[in-house]
Amino acid sequence: MNRMAWALLAIGLAACSSGDRNIVGPRHVAASSGAPDIARIVDLGDLSSLPAKGNLSTAASDGDFVVGELVLIEGDDFGKLPTITIGGKPAKSLARTKSGGIVTRIPTEVASGPIAVEVSHPEGRNAKTIAVKRFLAVATPKGVQFAITQADGTLALEASLSVAGATDLCFGDDGQALYLALPKEKSLQTVAVAAKGGPALLPRKYRMGAGEFVQLACRSGVPVVAALKRKSVLLYDARVSTALSELASIDLPQESVAAVLSPDGESLAVLTKDGNALLLVSIKTRRVVATVPILENETVPLLQDLVYSPAGDEIWVISGNSSESLVAGTRPTILHRVAVHGISLSRVGSATIGAATRPQHLTASQREAVMAAATIRSTAKKATLLLSSAEEETSALFRIDLDGKAVALVEDAEGLSRGLVSHDQTWAYAAAWSAEGLRLISASLEGGTKDELRIGEAKPPSATAIPVSLAP
Repeated sequence: MNRMAWALLAIGLAACSSGDRNIVGPRHVAASSGAPDIARIVDLGDLSSLPAKGNLSTAASDGDFVVGELVLIEGDDFGKLPTITIGGKPAKSLARTKSGGIVTRIPTEVASGPIAVEVSHPEGRNAKTIAVKRFLAVATPKGVQFAITQADGTLALEASLSVAGATDLCFGDDGQALYLALPKEKSLQTVAVAAKGGPALLPRKYRMGAGEFVQLACRSGVPVVAALKRKSVLLYDARVSTALSELASIDLPQESVAAVLSPDGESLAVLTKDGNALLLVSIKTRRVVATVPILENETVPLLQDLVYSPAGDEIWVISGNSSESLVAGTRPTILHRVAVHGISLSRVGSATIGAATRPQHLTASQREAVMAAATIRSTAKKATLLLSSAEEETSALFRIDLDGKAVALVEDAEGLSRGLVSHDQTWAYAAAWSAEGLRLISASLEGGTKDELRIGEAKPPSATAIPVSLAP
């Protein structure tokens, strides 16, 4: 390209990045005169909130597209009310620019890899392909590492951050932020996942205060982050995912074990250590609104973990042996079902998981299961459930259902993290420790390991405590 061509291109780009990219109201957008024509799609990096008007900055664009990232679609003849789909999923027009460009967000439901971005209206349609990344994050003794998950189950190491001391982590509701719990510093810190050049640690830290930290709770579509401590829970407003604000601190009547946010974002379900009970905490009223005992006659703590059903109408609790309870003898591993009726709870059933002897982590898909898998399908509810358990000699990851059936997906680890379910409920992921070192594993939910990615040689303090999280 000669100097004159470069000069004209620079002038064009400068014009496009100034007035033409000003955000305007719908009445200032021109009607279409023909079929839409997409010229380019620009990623907006770690921009997590849009200005009401004025220039839309593209300074953080690096050409990489990440699940949940804001993007600008530019071109001609988009009209006033276009329909947008990304990867076949509907996407909402969040803002319009002076030139008619559309600001939207990559839906969390899309697959990794090449996907189509389509704009349509009654006069026609047009599509352009982009490549989208979905991150899996794991905190190791040396820092936080990010792997890309592919639609075929393969894993690839993408980036790492030198931040030590994270004992838990979770992706926020739109996938644009990863939250790190740093108990020694009594603080919470944010990683901007879509930052220019890759995930970046933001400097601001948010206080978690005194009290023994237990875990973080995040959920897709729920702009709240909960930091659970033994006797309280601290809530953060995450509507601007990379800039949290403290909502409230709620005292708990008993020591907590684990917590999970409801799909509608209105409640936090908490397991207690003493009394083996389930509490329902209202986020709106900031108080405990319901309590139900799970194991009334047991005097040792047996509740290990819990999840909401995809529809939010039930809470599923796993109980069983732990190092603390074994002094009083062994107990069976049981999956308990608790129905949720507004702000009331009632036990509706249970099933023994005979394959697992020391349950540790329970994971459920956040959407109803859609695959066939007849050997593991529950007749009561359709959901993908994973259970990690420390067996006598090795740790195992099982796919289970509400009837007590279990299929082992991973069996050869000395220690195993929480299992993670892919967005399309095809793959299970986990961090595992064995003599070969620390690695990430992907396994088909139909059975069989697909890929292994070595991520460290140093043995973690506790392999079962390796924090992992998958972008929603």
